[in-house]
Amino acid sequence: ATMIKNVYKLGYFSQVKIFAQDVSDDAVDIIVFVREKPRVKDFIFTGNKAIIEKDLKAELKTESIYTLLPEELKALINKLKKLYHKKNYHQAEISASLEHDQEGLVTAHFNIKEGGKTFLNRISFKGNKLFASKKLKRALISKEDWILSVLDHAGVYNPEMIEADKYMIEEAYKNNGFFNAKVTNVEVDLDKKQG
Repeated sequence: ATMIKNVYKLGYFSQVKIFAQDVSDDAVDIIVFVREKPRVKDFIFTGNKAIIEKDLKAELKTESIYTLLPEELKALINKLKKLYHKKNYHQAEISASLEHDQEGLVTAHFNIKEGGKTFLNRISFKGNKLFASKKLKRALISKEDWILSVLDHAGVYNPEMIEADKYMIEEAYKNNGFFNAKVTNVEVDLDKKQG
């Protein structure tokens, strides 16, 4: 079992079988059957405008991917989506396929629909009777988009920051004596006209 695991760890094979064949009373031949994964010829990206091919390849570490199976494409797509999210493209859709050539090599094709950049245009509150929305906005890490957002990174929508913002609002209330204050719901509305 350890031998099979070690051969799989090499990353070049999709199937490994080991058989023992008696040759004499004190000798055994070990026979290893392997099914090689198809070797990668190239990675091709279409539809990418916001992120250049060089950066997409760097994110996937394509220089260290020598073999590839269709079921391994999902992990690569997820890496690309994370990169697009970092660049504020939260609506990016990515699909991938493998094209086999006559020599048995594969080319990975990634079709990217970037969508528009996502901006945080407006933050509003419901149920805040004791504190003005303006005061609560100052407590948030996320900031609304404005004309000089390029300088202070305001307007960047980061879904992971929602939890931090909830915590900051609850802390603002607790610091003012409302120890049981709780943010019960957060709604994010996507304006389809803007992206």
